[in-house]
Amino acid sequence: MRNKILLVFLVCCCSFSMFGQTNEGYAFYIRAISSEFDPEFVESNEVLVYKGEDVKLQRALENSTIYAFRKEFPACLNSSLKRTFFGRSNNQNLVFELLNAAPHLFEFGEYKGDEEIGFLRGTSSIAPFFPNDYGPTGPPGSNNGTGAVLDQLDYIGAPLAWERTEPLGTSNIIIGISDAGIQTQDADFINKTTILTPSPAHKHGTGVAGIAAAEGDNSHGMPGICYDCPIYAARTGYGEIVKLAEAGAKVINCSWANALGCQSNTYNQTEQDCINYVTSLGAIVVAASGNVGWHCPNPGNVIYYPASYDNVISVATVGHRLEHPIDPADIRENPTDGAFEAFSVKDHVGFGVRFPGNDITVPPVVYKWFTHNLNSKVDILGTGAGVFSYGRYLFNGGVVEYVHGTSSSAPHVTGTIGLMLSLNPCLTFDEVESVLKLSSRNIDYVQANAVFEGNYGSGTLQTGKAVEMVYAMMTPGEIVYVRDQVFSRWDFILESAPERIEIENQVFKGSSTAHFKAKQSIELLEGTLLEPSLLTPPSGEGPFVLLEIDPTISICSTTSESMNQFDNSQEKRREISFDLVVVPNPSSGSFKVQIDKELGSFKYQLFDFSGNLILEDNKTNTNSFEIRENNLKQGIYFVKVISKGDTATTKVIIY
Repeated sequence: MRNKILLVFLVCCCSFSMFGQTNEGYAFYIRAISSEFDPEFVESNEVLVYKGEDVKLQRALENSTIYAFRKEFPACLNSSLKRTFFGRSNNQNLVFELLNAAPHLFEFGEYKGDEEIGFLRGTSSIAPFFPNDYGPTGPPGSNNGTGAVLDQLDYIGAPLAWERTEPLGTSNIIIGISDAGIQTQDADFINKTTILTPSPAHKHGTGVAGIAAAEGDNSHGMPGICYDCPIYAARTGYGEIVKLAEAGAKVINCSWANALGCQSNTYNQTEQDCINYVTSLGAIVVAASGNVGWHCPNPGNVIYYPASYDNVISVATVGHRLEHPIDPADIRENPTDGAFEAFSVKDHVGFGVRFPGNDITVPPVVYKWFTHNLNSKVDILGTGAGVFSYGRYLFNGGVVEYVHGTSSSAPHVTGTIGLMLSLNPCLTFDEVESVLKLSSRNIDYVQANAVFEGNYGSGTLQTGKAVEMVYAMMTPGEIVYVRDQVFSRWDFILESAPERIEIENQVFKGSSTAHFKAKQSIELLEGTLLEPSLLTPPSGEGPFVLLEIDPTISICSTTSESMNQFDNSQEKRREISFDLVVVPNPSSGSFKVQIDKELGSFKYQLFDFSGNLILEDNKTNTNSFEIRENNLKQGIYFVKVISKGDTATTKVIIY
C-alpha cells in the first residue's frame, strides 16, 4: 500500500489525573507538618466533603467548595514533597484560612494559579553508523522501517553519535517519558518499556517516546535517538517526574506544559523544589518550551513551566530540511492571503518563513505565526519542524505524517543526553548542559533570526558533536574542541577528565562564565576572545573564565560497578528516616541545622538555587551542626544531609 504524506500541526490536549477531576476554582499546594496526615474526604455531587474528626479543619473548610484535595507526591522519598497536598477550591483565600485555622496541621501553602494543565500542542573524522531502519536518506540497506523521511537525523548528526555509542551495546541509561501512554505492543517498544503509571496508549506519548528511544536497527519502525536505552513511562505532572527519577530514569522528557496561550504560567516554589529534588537524584529534566508564537502581544515574555524552571533544559524549535537559497519548488502560496511561504528552512528559528512582497529573490523572514515559544529561558533548539510522527503512524493506520511542535523538539535533546550519559554516566547536570550548548550550531548568521536574538538559546542541537565531545572528555589522547560560538550568558563547566582542550574562534563575554579543567593542556587559538579577563574571580563574583591544569583528574568508569553508584532503582528505594529543620530561617548566613534523630555519621552539603555546591563537610555523633557563611548572596539555598544511603533536603532563605 502506498503511504500517504500529510503536513500537520502537532496538537494534543490532556490533563493531569486527580481525585475529583476538574479545572474549576483556585488550585494550590499546601504542606502538612506530619507525613501521617491524610484527611478523609468523600465525593458527593462531584465535590469533596471532609469527613474527618479535626474540628478546626472542619470549620476552615465548611464555607468552601472543595473540588480536589490529595497527596501530590505520595510515594516520594523527599519528606517535604511527601507531605505536600494539591487542592482546588472555589475559595481564593482557602490557603490562608487553612494556615491560620489549622497551624497544628499545615506549615506552608501557595497558590498554583488558575491555569488549565495540558500537553503542549503540540565535522567528525569517524565513519557514521546507520541502523537498518534509518530511512531513505541513509545508505542502501538502511530503509527497512516505515520508509518515512527522517532527515532531521542527518541534520543533528545522529549517525556520527551512534558510531561512538553503538559498540557499547545495550545502554544502562533509562529514558523517562512523562506524557500520555505509549503503544507498548509495537516492536519498537515491547521489550524495553516499563510502565510506572498506567495510561491509555496515545499517539502523542508514543510519538515523543519514539523520537527519544524507539528501538533501532531492528528492521522495524524508526530508530530513536538513544535507541538502545530502556524507557520508563509515567503520566504528566510533577509527581510523575519525581516517580521517574526515583525509579532510576537519568533523563526525563516533558513535552507538556501548563499552557495558557499568550499568558505566562504561575511560578511555584513547590514545583521548583520537585525539579531540584529530581536533579539531586542525578536525573536531568528536558522540557518543551511551548507552541505559542511570536504573534503574542508580549513576544519573548511568555514563560511556560516546567521548561522555564531552574535545572530544566528548555527546548524550542528550528527548521532543518530546506537548503539556502530555497528551491522554488519548495515554495507554496498560502490559499488564504496569497503569501509565498516555505517550511522547515535549515537553521531558521521556528517552522516556516515568508518572502517580503512575494519576492523569492530576497532573504525570507520568519513569519511570527510560524514560531514556537521563544524566551530568555530557552536553552537550545531541537528539530521540530516537519518531523515524522511514529505515534500518528501507528494510530492512523500507517499514514506517514510530519508535524510541527516543541513536543517533537524536546525528545531529540532527551535522546542525545541519553547517548552522552551512556558514554559517561558521571556527567553532572551542569556539564551536560554545557556540552549541549558548546557543541550546538551558532545560527546568529541567519538574517531572519536577528529579531529573536537572546530568545533562542545557544543555537541548534548537534547530537553528533555533543557525543563526540563527551567521547573526547574521557578517551586518552583525544582533544576537546570548543569552537565557533559566541556566548554572553550562561555558566559553562568542563571538568570530567579531558586531557587536552583547544579553544578556537570562540567568544565568552557579557555575564557568561567558563570553568574548564584539563589534565595536560588548554590552548587558546586564533579568534578566541575571553572577557573580561583570564583571571580567577574575586570572591566568586562577576563574569569570569577560569582555566586549570590538573594532572590528578580521574576518568569516569563505565563499568557496571561504577554505574551502580548512580542506580536509583526500585529495589534500592527505602523510606527516608530523618528530617531537617533550619534555625533561624530566613538567615543572614549563620544558621543551625537540626536533625530529628541521631545519625552516627553523615555528610552535609550546601547548594545554591541553581544546584551549585557551595560547601560540604562530614559530622559524627551529633544531631545538629552550624553553617556560618556570611558572604552568601541573598536568595534561596538548600541544605542536604546524606547518611547511609538516605538523604534529606531542606530550604534556607538568605537575606
